[in-house]
Amino acid sequence: DGFERMVRVEVVGKRPEIRTIGTSHTQGITTMCLSCDSSLLYTGSSDNTVIGWSTSSGTPASRLKGHHQTVTAMAQPRGHLLLTGSEDKRVLVWHQTTFEQLRCLRDSSRGGIVATMAANNHG
Repeated sequence: DGFERMVRVEVVGKRPEIRTIGTSHTQGITTMCLSCDSSLLYTGSSDNTVIGWSTSSGTPASRLKGHHQTVTAMAQPRGHLLLTGSEDKRVLVWHQTTFEQLRCLRDSSRGGIVATMAANNHG
């Protein structure tokens, strides 16, 4: 699909290092989002899944399954929610701590994919 299946993260500090996060997606990464507390890096993929990676260990903390097509957008308002959008024209709302899908938002009156999203600090 032309996209990488891993993310290289440069950790800046007293001893800069580069970490490779992610090889668990079966297809390329198409979008990513850092949690508000920087503890998780979420990656969305052409394999229709979202993986939450621990930024301290680089290991998967969760795999979110619910989309039927490529995950194309993500946003995280302050708090415990993660929003994911997809070519399946849906926005899924997830709880960041339990990784439970809370809601599915779909606007059937419009035909386009969810290409981008943003959230404000008020949710």
